Amino acid sequence: LHIKNAKLKGATLIKTDTANMELTLENVTIETTDTMIRTGSNLKVKLHGSTLTSSVAVFDSETNMEVDVVNSTIESKNASAVKSKHNLKVRMEGGKIRGKKAGIDTNANLQLTMKKGAELFASDGPAVKTDSSFKLEADGGKIDGGLLMTSNADIVATGLVLTAKERALTGTSSVKLDWTEGSITSATDMAIDVDSSTDLTLINTKVQGATTAINCSSNSKI
Repeated sequence: LHIKNAKLKGATLIKTDTANMELTLENVTIETTDTMIRTGSNLKVKLHGSTLTSSVAVFDSETNMEVDVVNSTIESKNASAVKSKHNLKVRMEGGKIRGKKAGIDTNANLQLTMKKGAELFASDGPAVKTDSSFKLEADGGKIDGGLLMTSNADIVATGLVLTAKERALTGTSSVKLDWTEGSITSATDMAIDVDSSTDLTLINTKVQGATTAINCSSNSKI
């Protein structure tokens, strides 16, 4: 499905159990009151110069969803903007993802790439919420709302600004962080809080928490 140069408004855009759908939106503005796009597995989305706004989730897919965001905005006013259970890939070149409860909410195997000043926000929750196997590669950009994860996180960031009202980066175990020329800041709590097996490399990076900058319980390397 390819939609170009259009303005659409309604309850929903796509609601189906169909798998293997490919969706391209180019210079499109869409507003919905319900979940905008809900599909089965293997959804592939390409956004170019588009704005998608929903009262609840914009994307809600079971597994193996891929979303390419190029100079586009995805916004949920009352829920998480992008939801998936497993194997979610989000690639951002410019553009924004905004949510209320979360920007991106998935259970496991999240791959997130941010380039060209991409921005990720959540107003009342974490910008990214995931359980295990999280991989983030960022070249510039901003994440506001924090990263909430459990285990097996691998983060490589250059020039990335991470801020949160509460904890900016939270994990349980096996968190590897390589952060250059950026910042990690919490307004009211710890900046980095990981229980065990932490490997942090910080190069010209500011880490600032209201209570603690870095909290690690055991097996930590900084």
